[in-house]
Formats: sequence, C-alpha cells, structure tokens
Amino acid sequence: IPNPRYLQFPELPQIPTGLVVTSFTTTSITVSWDAVPGIPSYVVGWASIWTVGETRGIVNAYYTINGLAAGNTYQISVASTANNTTDLTNEFTTSAFSNPISITLPSL
Repeated sequence: IPNPRYLQFPELPQIPTGLVVTSFTTTSITVSWDAVPGIPSYVVGWASIWTVGETRGIVNAYYTINGLAAGNTYQISVASTANNTTDLTNEFTTSAFSNPISITLPSL
C-alpha cells in the first residue's frame, strides 16, 4: 500500500468552452466545441425529460448524437478527459462538464 504522504492527486483537465449546435435533424444533434490543447478525448452528455445519455472516448472536438426523439428538448454538455499518470490506477481524470446548451428538435 502506498504511503499517503506521497500520493499525488491529479489536476483536473480544463473544461471545454465554445459548445454550440452546428446542425440538427428531427432525430439527431451535432455539436462542436473549442479543442482543449493536450486532451486526448472528450465526454458528451445529454438529457431530456425522457432520457439521459453519455458517450466517452470522443477524439474530435465535435460529435453527433443520434437516435433522439423528435419534438423533445435536450440539454447537452461536454467534458474533457486526460490520462491520469499521477495516480496508481493509471485511469482517466475527467473535468467538470461545461455549461449546458439547450435545443428543441423539430416535430415530425
């Protein structure tokens, strides 16, 4: 067991900024954001009154969420993920999510 005096807690990665909807259909939304230098991947989260979803491991500064319901309003946010090399688990550290943006998809 490591000595707690020598444990280092990872610094959280920077929260992505500039989140915008770049396109949408009745069942999908494409978002983009400003890339965070040195960040290997992102997490996009979304929610409506009926559903919550999240996708991890996004390597580009844009993402298309498919399979959404027409006419629903969605809140979408993004977080950055960095390789956590300072702890013993060698897992990833995720920033807080950005302020959400909201979009209502058109009805069929």
